[in-house]
Amino acid sequence: MGTARRKNKKPLDRVAEAMAARQHVDWDAERAALGESPILKNLARIQGVANVFESGRALRANPESVVAERPPPHFRWGPLDVFEKIGDGASSEIYRAYDPKLQHEVALKLFRPAMSSAECAQLALTEARNLARVDDPHVLRVYGVGVHDDRPGIWTELVKGETLAQRVARSGRVSEAEAVAYGKSLCQALAALHKHGILHCDIKPTNVMIAHDGGRVVLVDLGSASDASPSAPGHSVFGTPFTTAPEVLLNAAKPGPVTDLYGLGATLFWVIAGRYPVEANTREELERKYRDGERAHLVDERSDLSDSFMKVVEGAIDPEPGRRYGSVGEMYLALLRAQTQPRKPTILLAVATALVAATIVVLAALPRHLDVRAQLYRETPSGVAEALRDGDRIAAKDELYLSIRSSRPVHVWVVNEDNKKAVLAYPADMKLGSHLEARKEHRLPRAGNGQGGSWRVSAAAGMETYLVIASEGSVAELEAELSSLSNPPVDDGNVASNAGDHGMRGMRGIEVIVPKPDQPEVDQRGAVARLEQQCESLRDVWTWKVRLVNSGD
Repeated sequence: MGTARRKNKKPLDRVAEAMAARQHVDWDAERAALGESPILKNLARIQGVANVFESGRALRANPESVVAERPPPHFRWGPLDVFEKIGDGASSEIYRAYDPKLQHEVALKLFRPAMSSAECAQLALTEARNLARVDDPHVLRVYGVGVHDDRPGIWTELVKGETLAQRVARSGRVSEAEAVAYGKSLCQALAALHKHGILHCDIKPTNVMIAHDGGRVVLVDLGSASDASPSAPGHSVFGTPFTTAPEVLLNAAKPGPVTDLYGLGATLFWVIAGRYPVEANTREELERKYRDGERAHLVDERSDLSDSFMKVVEGAIDPEPGRRYGSVGEMYLALLRAQTQPRKPTILLAVATALVAATIVVLAALPRHLDVRAQLYRETPSGVAEALRDGDRIAAKDELYLSIRSSRPVHVWVVNEDNKKAVLAYPADMKLGSHLEARKEHRLPRAGNGQGGSWRVSAAAGMETYLVIASEGSVAELEAELSSLSNPPVDDGNVASNAGDHGMRGMRGIEVIVPKPDQPEVDQRGAVARLEQQCESLRDVWTWKVRLVNSGD
């Protein structure tokens, strides 16, 4: 009986027994074998606490012997004994150091001798003060700042572990669960910084530490940090180009919270895909790719990922700042949902989900109890309608249509935007109007013969957004923006006549935009964000938005 119990012993029980017997536990090997188990993570934390108490007991019993075992320092810097170099940056070097008075190891960041001492001293002081304002387990703790031998430096806690870049290089392929865990911890770090009005501005894999004991994720290096207050002066220190938001890199825009969200999204993209969403050999090439909307998509790099996780990352690195998450908290909740969403639902749950998706309605109360329901569908070649939800994937030549119904007569406008253009998908002409009858199911767009039409998806891969706007009357505040948008071209082979009705069949939408004769072709990206902002101030306007991932050909 005893033998049988030993053979069937659970892996976590084996780890706990090894800890109780004070045997060595290879935590990296256990994580690789058991995954990111919450129980395993707590056991590692307990082991870390035990190690601290064990070291303290030895130090109290014979402090001289413990200190005597330490090798001689390479040099002294002020009060610290400085040992080997453990990191390099563009303007600084990181050393492992020791404070003899406190008998405590620290990390020492020393600015390079070639830099201006006065300038570096101010940078060091600013960075140390920023760190001192934040008390969070995911942000590096600072102990002091000073200038000795004409070299400014900051000493902080020594995180014994490896950078996120080193972890990925060592372990290879990273699971979605691990990436979600890293993302949540970094969201917590950014939330703590943003709460104190600090923007990190240089989030990248080498600025993230993973502690060996417990796997604590720590955001380090605030050398590029910026003041988030509106009255703060412009920011002249930029982070790593591949994780710098396009608006900062291209236009030197003042950083904001969404700037850090882009850096976090680009870092998660790299962690899970092994590359950044936009890469180039030169700064000029990188800027050109940003301007042309040329970037990689997560679905092309890792097809095994859940839709919910891909949606989080793609949302964080959206080229338009207004389309990213509004705050770190929103992104954290999205990661939380991605973590808890079942990867492979049961048949019963899948059927229930499909039924809910097929009948999902979006309700909004307008004056006099105006209720609107809208749903975007994909029509298969066999005529079956598939309801599309936020984050779903579409492909080139898919035919989409909108089903909409309201309790009162309304005017309706549909805007479609991808990473290249924004178009007025409905109506075909603003002059024709967009009036829909009440208490009737309408299919948009409408073909010239009165039958149901559709929008045809182009081969341009990327994120696509459909914004539906409804109002009982015309809205003068929106007409300028809506009128500036081009309509998609008509697939004449599918339309007998486009006169007399408001819509078209076979719209190629994003692939080719035909400007109106008297309208020059302009970059209309960001129209959805501008329209949403305008609608927020209008009490009698209803909006609904769905974002889809176009996988292209």
